[in-house]
Amino acid sequence: SNAMRTQLELWKVVKENFDEYFSFGLCQLIDSLQYVGKINHYEGNQLREELSLHGDKTIYFLGLSGNPKPRLKFIEKMIKKHSENAITENK
Repeated sequence: SNAMRTQLELWKVVKENFDEYFSFGLCQLIDSLQYVGKINHYEGNQLREELSLHGDKTIYFLGLSGNPKPRLKFIEKMIKKHSENAITENK
């Protein structure tokens, strides 16, 4: 469908596809998901924008390149954040 997906939905897509598409970083992962059509260009930009707001601007801000743990933790944090926001918005 062409309906805009929320940040919560997008981070869940990232999480669901993490094991299959992660190789060294979250930007790379988002690029890969875009390349295979799991997310579109606009959605990729939305995720990258949020990523850049939460990290410093260096490439390795979520730990060493290739280490999945800090990235998964970050994805969980984003899902939790947006879940809490969704609950608040739906009241």
